[in-house]
Order: sequence, then C-alpha cells, then structure tokens
Amino acid sequence: MASARPRHVNQRARVAASGLSDVMAVDHTRCHAKCDALDPFVAAGKAVFGVDYEGDPAVFCPPMNAKSFSFLMNNWDLDAWRVDCQDISD
Repeated sequence: MASARPRHVNQRARVAASGLSDVMAVDHTRCHAKCDALDPFVAAGKAVFGVDYEGDPAVFCPPMNAKSFSFLMNNWDLDAWRVDCQDISD
C-alpha cells in the first residue's frame, strides 16, 4: 500500500479493514514517506500493522507508536523473539 499513489491509498483506506506494512523501515531515517502513506488508514479509524526486522526497538518504536501504528520488531529467523512496539515507551 505504501507505494500506491496517495489518491489510491485514500480510496483503499475507506474500504479496507486495515493497512499492512512489512519491512517498511529497514533504514529508519528514510521511512517517513512510506509511513506517511499509511496515515489515511489511521485517519479512517483503521488499524495499521507492520513488522520490521532490523534496528533498535527503542529508536524504531516510538515514532510508530506516535503514528498509532501497531508494529512488531522481529528477526529474520522468524523465531519466537519479538518486541511489541506498544510495550516500548518514548
């Protein structure tokens, strides 16, 4: 969804149950455009879920929480280790 044109994202946000992003922010300093593209889902009262696999949860999670996104940090092995961003405070 994040790569779709803004008009299409806005249309999808009205009818979709939620937004989903996977590996959205491997380079957390450049995630803003991709993250911002999912804002219409939050504005429409929809959940935005995502998973990222690299980085420090203490750095990555607060901006995702501020956007009201529900994100997990996981590792590439997809084993039991994970961090729920909602458990990380600013």
